[in-house]
Parts: sequence; structure tokens; C-alpha cells
Amino acid sequence: MSETEQTPDNDIQFSPGSLLKQARERAGISIEEVIQQLKLTRQTVIAIESDDYSSDLPATFYRGYLRNYAEMLKMDDNDIVENFDNFCKRNNLFSNTEQSLATIELEKPITSSNWLVKTFTTIIVFSLLFGAYYLLVEKKIWQELTSAIDEGSEQQSSLLIEQDNQELLPTDILDSAPDSEESVVKQQEVDASEPVEGELAAESLEISESAVDSDIVDNNPSVATSNSANNGELVLVFSDDCWVRITDANGKVLALGIKKGGTSMSLAGPAPFELTLGKPSAVQLSYQNEPIDLSSYPDTRAARLTLGD
Repeated sequence: MSETEQTPDNDIQFSPGSLLKQARERAGISIEEVIQQLKLTRQTVIAIESDDYSSDLPATFYRGYLRNYAEMLKMDDNDIVENFDNFCKRNNLFSNTEQSLATIELEKPITSSNWLVKTFTTIIVFSLLFGAYYLLVEKKIWQELTSAIDEGSEQQSSLLIEQDNQELLPTDILDSAPDSEESVVKQQEVDASEPVEGELAAESLEISESAVDSDIVDNNPSVATSNSANNGELVLVFSDDCWVRITDANGKVLALGIKKGGTSMSLAGPAPFELTLGKPSAVQLSYQNEPIDLSSYPDTRAARLTLGD
């Protein structure tokens, strides 16, 4: 037998797949164990042991499989890989230039579907940006939102101020007192054309009349003097805000509401006078030009007193 006829047998006997198969059989390892440990399919293991490298896998994959197979059988993996390269050269396997996975991925052409997806995504992004600009700038929605927030903060501030003013008065007075004398007068002016019923309507009329009377007394000292000659006269000077309610002997309401600090008030009418003061320490009171001591009345509750019995 010639040397050329022995070459194929030698290739088969000493090819990488044959060496791995012989080592596996000597170690008593089955193909199923190889499949389980290397996580390969049966077809791939049989092809490696048969030196059948005709599949579409690149040589890099086979080198990795052979190296792992050799390490599993405790063989020199470098010798197996070198044997594989020599076997491929002798049999003209993988003669074309190999491409790495990274090169294959980078040289992958952009398909028409990818181009359409990118274009569609870009259009959507620009549409969203334009819509946001149109709503916030062109339609002035942003200005409306900021103005609504400002109005809400102003309303909250006014509510806090009203709560602070109401804390100055006892609870029983706040329940029965109107917001201010001016609001009562304005309400009476609105409802003047309608029929008035009940004690609340009568009291509102008396308040409006007393407000007019008090203005006349404040602006006309001669009138106040003549009234004091026949009736009693009250003078109240306020150093701080104070809620007051003052009625004369006929039950007529002469003053009702919150009086501002730094103001004064002069009232005249038939005695006796019934006074309710929400904050006695803020009032300097005199009756018939005689000062009235209010130091015994605490600010924790309303002061109720009668003058001119």
C-alpha cells in the first residue's frame, strides 16, 4: 500500500474529532454526558467526533467547542485546536476569510424596515414637542395655570387673615356676629325693596339707622351735645381691633361689628346702654365724660356691661 493511500486513514485516526472520540470512549463517558456538560446538541457532538464541519457555523465556533471538549476530557486543548487548524488546511475547510461576530454585526446592512422605524420614531418625537409648544405657548395654557395658582394662593392668604381676626373674638360672639357693620348695611340696602320679616330684619334696619346717627354725631358736635343733655353719651377709643355690640334702652343697636384700632366712636341715646366688647383691653370707654375702668375684664372672654342704670 502506497503512502498516498495511507494518508486518509492517518487523517481520520489523528483528526481532532477522532482523538476526542477515542479519549471519551477510554474514559467511559457517554455522548449524553457530553451533551449535558457542554450544553450542545447531539447532532453537533456527533459531527465533531466525525470531523464533519460542513455546517454553516464559522471555524471560531468549532474551535470553542473543541477546546471545551478537550478540557472536559482533561486533554491539551491547544493541541486539539492546532490539530483542527491543520486538518482544515489539508482539507481546504474554511478557506474564506473569517469574519468576527462584531464585524458581521457592524457590516449588517440597514434594511428598509429599520429605516422606516427610525423615521416614524423621529416624526413622533417632533410631533410631541410641537404639540407641547403649541399648548403651552400658543394657547397660553402655562399662563392660565400660573394665574390659577396665584389666585389660589391669594384666596388661601385671605382665609388665613380672616381666621386670625376671628381668633380675637370668643366663640359665642363669632357665632352671632356678622362680618362687619358695613356688610350688614350693604345687605340691608340690597334687600330694602323686599318685605322684611323676623327679628333679624328689624335688627338690620336698626343697625343702618344707628350707623347714620353715629355719623351725624361724629361730624356734628352740637348735635352730640344736645343729645347728651337729654340722654346718655358714650365715647369709645380703640387702640386695637375689637368687636363691639351696643344697644340703647329701647333695644336699638347703635354699633355692631369690628372696629379698627386707631379709630374712635361717639354714641348717644336713651340709657341704659348694653355693651359687649370682644377685647376690653383695646377700648378706652367713657360715659357722660367719666372714664370707665375695664381692667377687671380679661381678654379671654367678651366683656358685657350696662351703663346708665
